[in-house]
Amino acid sequence: RGVKHYIAGNLPAAREAFTDLDLDKWSPAVAAFGALVKGSVLSGSEPERAVDYFDQARLLSPGTLIEEAALRRAISLHAAAGDHDRFMRAASQYARRFLRSPYASQYAQALVTGITGMFDHIDRRRIEDTLSWMTREQAQTIYLRLARQAAIDGHDSMLEFASAKARQISGAEEDGNDVRSLLYSSIASVTSDNADSVVYQLRQIDRNRLSAGDRVLLEAAEAIAAEVVARPQGTGQAGSI
Repeated sequence: RGVKHYIAGNLPAAREAFTDLDLDKWSPAVAAFGALVKGSVLSGSEPERAVDYFDQARLLSPGTLIEEAALRRAISLHAAAGDHDRFMRAASQYARRFLRSPYASQYAQALVTGITGMFDHIDRRRIEDTLSWMTREQAQTIYLRLARQAAIDGHDSMLEFASAKARQISGAEEDGNDVRSLLYSSIASVTSDNADSVVYQLRQIDRNRLSAGDRVLLEAAEAIAAEVVARPQGTGQAGSI
């Protein structure tokens, strides 16, 4: 009954149905599924208890998609709770073991969301270590997504870090000319001292190779850089500021 309610999206009814069920009385094969579902229905109301059930599911079914799903959902809960230590520990475990999962794209989104929200509290080396388990393409995609979000949010330190790492990976490739890396690193590097060169660099970017959202970012970056280098407009009155 609890599983039927869960599948139907009726989480309150599913929670009620699971309340008195003792998973320890079930066989491990069935209890693993039960722990995963019970953790899922508790995620919104009791996230710490949900993590406990996800841990139980992982212990009962190691190396399976049950463990993958439980770990992935725990990562999202750690991110929502702002627990950067457990978040990065779980994210690293996933990167080492489950990157070939058909659901790895959901992990990538949770990873970007969590790092974006807790970047100022996370040791940069832990981010680099986690992404080092990925292919170059996977790691560059994550760094680019971080850089893009940082550009939107105006988070300068994350933008500088992520764009530099993306450029480093891009530069290691034979054609090393990813336009997104160039866009984000240009946004990160603009100052009053180098605005002229950044404006020039931005104008060399092929807009046709950018998504619609990134074209908006490019136009905004060009406008900001142009304002930095624009000659101040006086009022023509002596003593005016």
